[in-house]
Amino acid sequence: MFSENDRISQRQMERQIVLVLLCPAFWQLAAYGASDGLPGMAGIFVGYGLLAVWCIYLVRLGGLYCRLESVMGKAGKLLLAVMHLCYLLFLGGTLLRRMAELAAAYLTAGVPQELCGLFLLAAAGFGVGSEVQKRGRLAEALYPWIVGGILILLLLTVPQMHFSSFEDAWETAKSVEIVDNGILFGWNVWRTLENGTPIALLPFLLGHVQKEHRSVILPVTQSIWKTGLLVIAGSMALLGVFGRRGTAAAQDPLLLLMAGTSLPGGFLERFDILWMAFLLMGLLFTLGSLLFYVSLIGEKTGLWKPQNLYVRIGTVLFIWLLSCAESGWSVRYGYFPFFLAITVLLGFCQKHMKKLRLVCLALGSMIFLSSCGAVEPEKRLYPLAVAFDYVSEEATAPENSETGEETGTAVSESGGEKETAGGKWRVWYAPANLAVVTGQGKDEQEEGTDEDPASLFFEAETFEEIAQQYDSTEEYDLDTGHVQAIVFSDALLSDRGRMEELLKYLEQDRALGHSAYLFHAEKPEDIMEQNGKQVESVGEYLCGIYDNRVKRKEAVTLADLCYAWENERSILWIPKAP
Repeated sequence: MFSENDRISQRQMERQIVLVLLCPAFWQLAAYGASDGLPGMAGIFVGYGLLAVWCIYLVRLGGLYCRLESVMGKAGKLLLAVMHLCYLLFLGGTLLRRMAELAAAYLTAGVPQELCGLFLLAAAGFGVGSEVQKRGRLAEALYPWIVGGILILLLLTVPQMHFSSFEDAWETAKSVEIVDNGILFGWNVWRTLENGTPIALLPFLLGHVQKEHRSVILPVTQSIWKTGLLVIAGSMALLGVFGRRGTAAAQDPLLLLMAGTSLPGGFLERFDILWMAFLLMGLLFTLGSLLFYVSLIGEKTGLWKPQNLYVRIGTVLFIWLLSCAESGWSVRYGYFPFFLAITVLLGFCQKHMKKLRLVCLALGSMIFLSSCGAVEPEKRLYPLAVAFDYVSEEATAPENSETGEETGTAVSESGGEKETAGGKWRVWYAPANLAVVTGQGKDEQEEGTDEDPASLFFEAETFEEIAQQYDSTEEYDLDTGHVQAIVFSDALLSDRGRMEELLKYLEQDRALGHSAYLFHAEKPEDIMEQNGKQVESVGEYLCGIYDNRVKRKEAVTLADLCYAWENERSILWIPKAP
């Protein structure tokens, strides 16, 4: 496979292109296609077709990039290198910021985002190296795992799909004006082209690809089409599971899709962690590729010597500082037409190099100016069940009141009202092994007393205030990633306005799995007080009812409720908690 030094095979080049483009597009672009329906997915398809045509043109420019100085002169060559390097650095900062946000919120709760970004960048920068053959072997090894993991994820989402979503998307596309459909189509074509802008770096790599019996055009175009088909399949999965409105309302629909997918049989509860590992692995390869091209372009244009350690360290620090800066210092739209113009000028204006240099200088100034533009597990609280209620200010009991009669009367009086002025949210958390987590021994205290709470109770006007109450009174960080059951009060279910507010709050919680079972009760506090007393865990007890007594087809999850609300504005039938 490595008959020549410092060269990679065409298959390794193809797999590198897929890995660089796939995970960022699957993470973000697929959601746009699903939320925009059929015009959106059609736009993605056409966008990847245009990228394939552009790749053919870039392959034909491969020889020109090997002699840039003779074509553009020394100053033009350096200017072109600086333009590409600016793009790579700012793109790296943007990608690292998004990866750090993902890791800090989903995998390493409590660890500062900046520290997560530094660890990720160190892994990408010093773990993959800057040798062409080493990266080729890495792509060869990672490709089956990442692509295979995505394919398995797509297959496991098929049972969760609501095929009526595709009918709804078809009817919506027919009922909308052709101009509006055209706008959605055009925006998704544009997003696809912007997402594929890193393919402009391909000519710098072609000099390191082995000459084989077939043209290099074939594997390059195959990589583009493979990426496009997987992204469109991801859009179809999101559309089928969440619907158009549900996908548009979700903050990170792909993460919700991962959280709601599990293996048949129900074992390995946190199966979404495996999907997250595949996603981060692909994103790390993309980030490492950006660092690799920084070194490669600088070496080819004579900005620095090969294998310069100081350049690698400086690049890593600069990208990390950009990721820590405000979001204004990030890659903005508009880079695809810039690089397209550069490649077209390089191909057709070789006889008018003075004009070309002036254009490159102007465009380079534009791109530069536009660019400037952990907590340990034992210190976390893991609730297995959560309950929600809402009462008006008149119905709210006195401070710290736990009188069941007052609460029940208050809820029944406010249940029929759609708007309650000055009301308060009530939230109960039923942790697993609360006595062990808090260090309180049950044998030292009498059950049912205030000193040994069965569940944690908070009351405030907004969920933000409830979060502040928790942070100010509790020692352990709240981790909702293990919630198995959610209980709504009867009064809350009858208030559509409050339910909409609650569902928006739950959709913003990235850690909360949407596969949690749903129940309703007249007085949720009566159920939550049983935690650790009558039953060992309310969450496991309620899930046991679903698993052992209720038929699977009658099980209602948070994902089902969100789908029905976002697409049909209806609240599903929810079983009553015993």
